[in-house]
Amino acid sequence: MRLYLDTDVWMALIRQEDRFHNAAKKWMQENKDKHSFVTSTVSCLEIWFCLYRDHRMDVALESVRAIARLATVLPIGLHDIEQALVLAEDHKLSPADALHAVLGLQHDGIISSDKSFDRVSRLKRFDFTL
Repeated sequence: MRLYLDTDVWMALIRQEDRFHNAAKKWMQENKDKHSFVTSTVSCLEIWFCLYRDHRMDVALESVRAIARLATVLPIGLHDIEQALVLAEDHKLSPADALHAVLGLQHDGIISSDKSFDRVSRLKRFDFTL
């Protein structure tokens, strides 16, 4: 399976103090040889914003590089944004979540603890925290 990883997986892996850090590490170790992973430039940008806000720029560049080693990082195109705008309106998603959902729909599902993706009936969500 080719699975899309939401930003919350990456943030849990990066932040050792994250409540889902151990769950994310365990999930990644158990699944890295079973599936191929994709994420997006949106995830990289969200990570950068979070690390900037947390005054953790010392790990930002290496974090993005580590993500690129573990997953294919997909660019976001205008068509993806157009689809996300519709999805956001139909399912009451934030702009970033709508973009993640669009990319998850283009693959075999999305890995995320975020239950808002469950509102998109066609999207299969795998919760890495369970």
